[in-house]
Amino acid sequence: MNTINGNENYFQIKSFKNVLRLNCYQSPKWSKFNYNFRNFTQPREIFQLNNCKFKKHTNFTRIAELLNALNINELHFMNTIQLEKIGYGKKLFEGFDNLKILTIQNNVNLTTMNYDSLIFLPQLKTLNLHNNSLTTIPFNLFQSLSNLTGLKLSKNNIQSLQWNLFQNLNKLQNLDLSHNKINDLEPAIFDELINLEILYLNNNQFVWLPEYSFLKLTNLKYLDLMSNNLQSLLETVFRNNRKLISLNLENNSLKTLPERIFARSVNLEALNIGNNQLQSIPENLFSSLENLVTLNLEGNQLKSFYDLTFMNLKKLKHLYLSRNQLDNLAE
Repeated sequence: MNTINGNENYFQIKSFKNVLRLNCYQSPKWSKFNYNFRNFTQPREIFQLNNCKFKKHTNFTRIAELLNALNINELHFMNTIQLEKIGYGKKLFEGFDNLKILTIQNNVNLTTMNYDSLIFLPQLKTLNLHNNSLTTIPFNLFQSLSNLTGLKLSKNNIQSLQWNLFQNLNKLQNLDLSHNKINDLEPAIFDELINLEILYLNNNQFVWLPEYSFLKLTNLKYLDLMSNNLQSLLETVFRNNRKLISLNLENNSLKTLPERIFARSVNLEALNIGNNQLQSIPENLFSSLENLVTLNLEGNQLKSFYDLTFMNLKKLKHLYLSRNQLDNLAE
């Protein structure tokens, strides 16, 4: 169904199964959206908006009411909606009491969000802010989201994170901070995330990690630190992450690793240290990794190994050693 506003500017409404989709063509004016579908449109679980432009005083709640879409479980703002800022007023999402999933992605003009933008979404479980232009995150943006289990902030321009940003998110299980410009972590920034299982920090600008970065993440299973500029790691940085199954350190600038850095990583199944600058491997580096299945050491500067380097890797099935300087390995 199309609601025409002029010759080229119009809204297009599509409804199928559990999804209600609103497409905006050539930035039609919301003041012309006076159609009331509440009486003959069945409630949907998912409301998706594509290419829609919102100005400062746009009443989004009214639009959702007219489309019988206030009681949805999922709300998705897709593609460029030309928002420079979300939360001109804290009532932007007022009325969406049952919302579980909120996606605001691919909006190149979205640079910031007001601290109170999300206060009317206490039931939210998944928040996706992928591929916008966010530079900073207010420290109390997530303060009302105590039920959040998934948070995606990847592909933005975030440079730093305040130490108390995740303070009320003790149910969070999946956190994606990849593809930003973060170069440092506050030592206790993840301390409240006691149920976190998956953490993506890849494709940032880290040179080092504080000793206690992951100290409280005792349920962490997957950690991705790929494509940073890590030059060294402290021996104790992973000491409390005993449930860790997968660790990715590929494509950094590591020249050496402390011999006991994986001493407590007894459940590790996949370890990727490829494409670094390692010249040698400490003899007992892998001695605790009896459950390791995949080990990637390719693309380093390794010339030889100690006789006992791989002795305890009883479950190892995949070992990658190409693009090193190994000579006479069979001997």
